[in-house]
Amino acid sequence: MSPSTEEILTALDLTGVEHVNMRWSGVDATIVYTPDRAEFERRQAHGNPSVTRLDWLSLLMNLPHGHPVPFSSFRPAEHRDLDRMPLGTVDITPGGFVRQLTHPLRVELAIVHGHQWKPGLGRASRFAPYCRRALVLAGKPKPAVLQQAAIVADFYSIGLIVNEDRGPQVVVRPDDFTKYRHTPAGWKFLEEVYASAVGVQKAAA
Repeated sequence: MSPSTEEILTALDLTGVEHVNMRWSGVDATIVYTPDRAEFERRQAHGNPSVTRLDWLSLLMNLPHGHPVPFSSFRPAEHRDLDRMPLGTVDITPGGFVRQLTHPLRVELAIVHGHQWKPGLGRASRFAPYCRRALVLAGKPKPAVLQQAAIVADFYSIGLIVNEDRGPQVVVRPDDFTKYRHTPAGWKFLEEVYASAVGVQKAAA
């Protein structure tokens, strides 16, 4: 039996966070996140828009948040895309387009469960570009197996947790995550988490 998410978060000293179960890149995971309350409330007032098209996110990334960009700055195709974006994404003002959409949350950790450590670490690695990762092993591995798993997990900066009679034991703590650059793919991940958290349809087409 695997420990509950709440037990895992307590073992990792993660407090004041929320979590949602979702599938990303073919992997089922529990995503632990800290919401931006102001952005959540702003989006809720507009029907919880979420944008996951990479070309749209790339376009939005080039717009400063909250400041108008003249219409003449955009090619016709870009103009059409901005017009088509969900309500609450971009405002149309006399001075031009104003981006309102911003990151809705910060992802703290992706938790993956598995019965075998090698494929489990492989699945957890899918989240390497976006956040810290942890693998929760079901059952009680033999000491030699656990030692080998811990060495590999530590090398790849992936947390490793096993379930003991007294609760989850953190064998390897997940390393801190450093985001070196902002990308449309990284923003898409945040939008997917947001959409899963609030249960909305994504504007992906």
